[in-house]
Amino acid sequence: MVTSNLLSPHPADIIGGKRHRNAARRSRRWGHLIAFALAIATLSSANAQTTVWIGKVTIGDIVRHEVANVLAAQQQATLDKAKFNLRIAHARRAFLDTAQTPQARAKAEADFAGLLLEKDIAFLIQFLNEGFSERSLAIARGLDGITGGPLDNGIPSDGRPAFEAWVRGVRASLGAPRDGQIAVAVIQPGRLQEALQANEPLYQQYKQLRDRQEINGGTGEAQRAQAAIAQEIKDAVMPDGGARLFKMELNQVYPGDFYGRVEGELYGWMTNAGNGGQQTIQCTYGPSLTTGGKKGYVTYSFWYDKTPGDIDAAMSRDRQGALRFIGSRALKECPDSDVAALVLRRSAMAEHPLASTFQAPSPPPVPNPASSQANQASQQPAGSAAEERARARSRVRAGADK
Repeated sequence: MVTSNLLSPHPADIIGGKRHRNAARRSRRWGHLIAFALAIATLSSANAQTTVWIGKVTIGDIVRHEVANVLAAQQQATLDKAKFNLRIAHARRAFLDTAQTPQARAKAEADFAGLLLEKDIAFLIQFLNEGFSERSLAIARGLDGITGGPLDNGIPSDGRPAFEAWVRGVRASLGAPRDGQIAVAVIQPGRLQEALQANEPLYQQYKQLRDRQEINGGTGEAQRAQAAIAQEIKDAVMPDGGARLFKMELNQVYPGDFYGRVEGELYGWMTNAGNGGQQTIQCTYGPSLTTGGKKGYVTYSFWYDKTPGDIDAAMSRDRQGALRFIGSRALKECPDSDVAALVLRRSAMAEHPLASTFQAPSPPPVPNPASSQANQASQQPAGSAAEERARARSRVRAGADK
């Protein structure tokens, strides 16, 4: 870390010197910022040229003219942003390089502080009118996309929440406390200056966080924490590519360790085994990178020292296949890596496939009324059917005789 008198015991000490304690000096300082802000806000209007049309103007002429203006504005914005980024990069390098040379540090600090101030005001103006609404954020992303990215890589990550609090405070002083509300301040420089002065404490809080990250070489707390995690994960990698053993524990076997898969008779068996002294060895490995990209650990369980005497019978009653994850073999120590532990887990599951441990009984057939009647008819004696046909024929002959 670069040491500097900027990080003095006084929180208000920031790049560019201590904050102004005199109200008149603060007023003059914000007055200069107002002028700078107005210059930014009116830059496009000042650079615009009035087009004089001669002859009949077609829609195609207007479209081509507008497209040309948009492209020219985009190219100019990209050029201006690139120039500023180059200037502030050089100033930042000079500031960091002069940490041990007090004679040169004063000028380097003043130059760097001035450019940081310009950057802050540029981002303030970007979000001043509508705050951090979805629309304004989308516009900012779109502009960054066509102009080479955010100015100087954007607001430092450590100071982003404080920066947003400052912008919202200024907007609230202008009568627009909620994101999305319009704060028409560009045409009212007096009100904007008063709003900036009223919210200077918020700005100082942001500047302290911003300067701290700048002095740390631009790396924020989140980036440093992520880098530390990445290094920790790298250090935990074993020769086989797996994560090393992090922790080993011996536990009394308990049905609740099987994530609700143990029930009924097997639950009682496992409880009795635990009460009888049966233990499992819990092997935790890591840290490693989870599928969600975060630091995590993984635990595998095995029987410790010996398996229960009736393990095979218990596995035959294991309807949910819970015991497949622990198998029918015992260990006295954990495998060296999670890769080796996973090999043992898969071997145990292969030895006891779920289909062989439990087969659900077939459900009873659903009765079909039509088939039931047919079955009843087929079960009647043959003579009764013949007699019924004979009676039917006699009824037909009796009707014919009449």
